[in-house]
Amino acid sequence: MTLRHVGIVLVVGSMACSSSIEGPFGVTLSGRTNTSAIHLGEPVTFTATVTNHATHSVSLTVNGCRVDFYVADSRGNVVVPAGGQYFCAEFIGEWTLAPGQTLDFPHTWTGTTTSITNPEVIDSLPPGAYVLYATLTAAEGTLTTARFPVRLE
Repeated sequence: MTLRHVGIVLVVGSMACSSSIEGPFGVTLSGRTNTSAIHLGEPVTFTATVTNHATHSVSLTVNGCRVDFYVADSRGNVVVPAGGQYFCAEFIGEWTLAPGQTLDFPHTWTGTTTSITNPEVIDSLPPGAYVLYATLTAAEGTLTTARFPVRLE
């Protein structure tokens, strides 16, 4: 993989199973979790994987947080990140993926979220049904994984 820094940008973003969604040029973003139920404080690992299924190298111009992870409650309200969106100041970069190459982006969730008013404060979420998913935003298009159910007990 080749990563080239192009500039700075501010982006405002909006169980053992896996699923993938194909995007531009044969690239997919798939997801998987290591469990479907946790108790508050226990980790569930959600891994988003970018894969180049094309027979040639593919370049993606990525920005912001690169891969954003979300948790939504049973009503569809995004609870992670608090407020429903990320604020990322990062370099724009170019990823060049060889044929068959994959990039993994693991994320751990423990049933908590940060306070909207103070990111230093961690808030516990109530028990219930949640879904985890991720998005990859590139100049060539946006990919979103399937939604993976996780029960917080």
